[in-house]
Amino acid sequence: MRFTTYYFVRSTILVLGLMSIASMDITAQSLSNQLRSALQGKTKLAEIMPVVDSFFATVPEDIRENGGDGIPKWKHWKRWEWYMARRLDANGDFVHVPQHNLDILREVRAGKSISRETQLPGEWTSIGMTTSSYSDDSYNSYANGTGRIDRIAFHPSDTNIIYVGTPGGGLWRTTNGGDVWGCLTDSLPNTGVSGVVLSHAAPATVYILTGTGDVTNVNYFVNLFGLVAPSLGVYKSINSGVTWTPTGSFPATPGVKYTGQDLVQNPVNSNSLLAATSDGIFRTTNGGTTWTKVRHGLFFDLEYKPGSSTTVYAAKADSIFYSINDGVTWTASTLNEPPSIVPSRIALGTSPANPTRVYALFGGATWAAFSGVYRSDNSGLNFTRKGTQPNILGYSLTGYDGNSQAEYDLAVAVDPIDANRIILSSINVWTSTNGGDSYVNLTKWYEEQSGNSNSAYIHCDQHAAAYQPVSQNLFACSDGGIYRSLNHGDTWTNISDGLVLSQFYHLSQKPSRPYQKAGGLQDNGVKFRSEGVSDFIHMYGADGFSTSFVAGNSTEFYSSVNDRILRINYATGAVPIDVQSNIYFAQVLAHPVNANIVFSGESDIFRSTNQGSNWTNQGASGSWGMVFAPSDYTRMYAAGSNVAWNGDGEVYTSTNEGINWSIISNNAGFPATFDVVTDLAVHPTNPLIIYVTLGGLINGNKVYRSINGGLTWTNLTFNLPNVAVHAIVLTATKIFVGTDISVYHLTADQSVWTDVGDNLPNTPVTDLLYDAGTGIITAGTFGRGVWERKICVDDITLTYPLNGALKYSCNDELISSSDIPGNAIDSVDFRAFGKIKLLPGFKVGTGGYLKAKIEACDNGSIPFMAPPVSGGPVMTTEPKKMVEGKD
Repeated sequence: MRFTTYYFVRSTILVLGLMSIASMDITAQSLSNQLRSALQGKTKLAEIMPVVDSFFATVPEDIRENGGDGIPKWKHWKRWEWYMARRLDANGDFVHVPQHNLDILREVRAGKSISRETQLPGEWTSIGMTTSSYSDDSYNSYANGTGRIDRIAFHPSDTNIIYVGTPGGGLWRTTNGGDVWGCLTDSLPNTGVSGVVLSHAAPATVYILTGTGDVTNVNYFVNLFGLVAPSLGVYKSINSGVTWTPTGSFPATPGVKYTGQDLVQNPVNSNSLLAATSDGIFRTTNGGTTWTKVRHGLFFDLEYKPGSSTTVYAAKADSIFYSINDGVTWTASTLNEPPSIVPSRIALGTSPANPTRVYALFGGATWAAFSGVYRSDNSGLNFTRKGTQPNILGYSLTGYDGNSQAEYDLAVAVDPIDANRIILSSINVWTSTNGGDSYVNLTKWYEEQSGNSNSAYIHCDQHAAAYQPVSQNLFACSDGGIYRSLNHGDTWTNISDGLVLSQFYHLSQKPSRPYQKAGGLQDNGVKFRSEGVSDFIHMYGADGFSTSFVAGNSTEFYSSVNDRILRINYATGAVPIDVQSNIYFAQVLAHPVNANIVFSGESDIFRSTNQGSNWTNQGASGSWGMVFAPSDYTRMYAAGSNVAWNGDGEVYTSTNEGINWSIISNNAGFPATFDVVTDLAVHPTNPLIIYVTLGGLINGNKVYRSINGGLTWTNLTFNLPNVAVHAIVLTATKIFVGTDISVYHLTADQSVWTDVGDNLPNTPVTDLLYDAGTGIITAGTFGRGVWERKICVDDITLTYPLNGALKYSCNDELISSSDIPGNAIDSVDFRAFGKIKLLPGFKVGTGGYLKAKIEACDNGSIPFMAPPVSGGPVMTTEPKKMVEGKD
């Protein structure tokens, strides 16, 4: 049943639930056990998140904001909720999203007789972000970065060649030590990379373990997934990443999705590899052709004994194992004393300087976060606990807090020259120079943070630390990028420039200056692009979400950040208001002409007439999106629910600038069942024409349009593939949608969507923008930054066969000598403002269609469709003299 009553109060935290757990004694047992108990038997998002939200309403604010006692932050649950709410199946069940998208990509590609590169002129261009400079406000000098990196691997002899794996941006490589980076996996679906191996015998052979293993409290998410991308196994390239093929399938537990955690190669036998996953350890002895499961359970880390072809170590959450037969069988290592705090993850480290030594960093899951460093000097048979103080896993530079997120980020690196020097990474980077007896802080997560003036700033949340074997340089990979140190961590250089990895939730642009853009990112806050460059200015840390520019103001925009709404001055970085929202990731929308009016789309819609100082609850809901009609600012549309998942959501309209709202999604033609509304768009000149995109993996249920303000609706899904659709934008004659795998467009006279992804990576397109003045469409992606494309080029020359429903439009001259073979689906549309020239060789086969019209690009009326004529005349609605080459 859809809700129609509005009674939520802005100042209270939203409490929902299928069951009440508010009465629990939160001191009786660990919070982790309480939450696990409450979630027992819950298998759907609609069952899980009410329990989670109710639970977090009862815990102390510090736990809710920072995590602890074995539970992840509430923010991490809300990230997961946002991601999965858009990707549930028709029954509201979870889906193996990478596998689903890979299957869809294969179907799409199999059905195409030509490549994506020939479907539309021009191409997408990345506009960053490649770098992120600071605003002038030192208050915002934390969590500045460009994108998350989880794994790193080195060429065995060439110090200039480095590979890094990311959770949302694929695999990247530099061949000049970090000056220039290039992505190697844009042709693969967005799967995440949790392990990278370059063969020591043939470095052009590269293996990647897919999936995203680093997540806060993987023990919760391992069967739920979402932002924890489940693995597709190991992919292999024999040409340094130019092309990829899947290796043999893992014999995983039937029906169980698994994450990737680590991938290692035998130091002697290059055909022998081990993969650590949430479903056990898998082994191959033939370069990945076949795999066997050699150990069950969740394993985080693997390390070979340096130089050994037989001895290898493995770490679970709370125990260590060793094998002396290359991973065939395993024996539990002995600890001289048990950890005083139950660990949640263990990271391992070895060094050729002392091959028999193994370090194990135990990351705790409780308030007393640090379980200690253990060391073995006999190849893993037994371990002795070394130092346990201070807490090197938290935010404090002196180690005197109780924080830990060890399941999300934990790493060890050991100096290849001095086995007593170890690098220990979690939120910050620490070191020990005496084999683990004592520790010194090396980095800080906040640039202006006091407490240790000798610490260098690098982005927090360290997922990988490694010494390069040949150069002995130290590298750290974090949620903000990759950093290099030439002096064991005393100083650092950010070498992330050129790595385009940003995960954008939303983008907006200033109407009068479309090159100025603002956006909210996972992990890397709020960014602003001031000029037509690839550098974005860092305005605020944490998780930025929705942004909207203030009308008539040259320097300010609004942004939602976590559960706050900020008004940001991008000239100074100042934040004049800081308003608490009642949900995570609220939508924010500024009035297009009245600088005093701003809306916050939450479980209800809140409206301010004094720039956010005070708010009025207007009812309805805008938690999924809000939009003004461009030609009539009194009319608005919104969509939302009191929850983020499928259920009681609605689409609304207002005819008095958002004061009163009425439901329009209960009218004829709108689907009775849907997950979420992911975006809304209004026709540029007709305020009654409204489009919405729907989330969920429900085939045939993607895009709907109303031409009468929502009184009736028409399904425009047509041939869109069954992947998540996130964004929609309109031009004068075209509709563009952004999906998990590509961008598609439709013209008003067609019933076939055309894939115009071309060279765009196969990564989620979470937002689309369009500027009529420049003719540029902008795509914000969740893992590969921001891309632009000019939808109208000056000239087009076509020489290849034209198969499918295609449309070509340009500003000046279109020249073609192409063959339209005449298959049933071949329908080609030519438009040019100057001339259309058909050269010798051009022909239209029986069953094919050609439409031609002389008009400005993306302007004018829709041309008619001519009947098929075998080798016949060009059909056009313009005088014949304008179309050259045929009478």
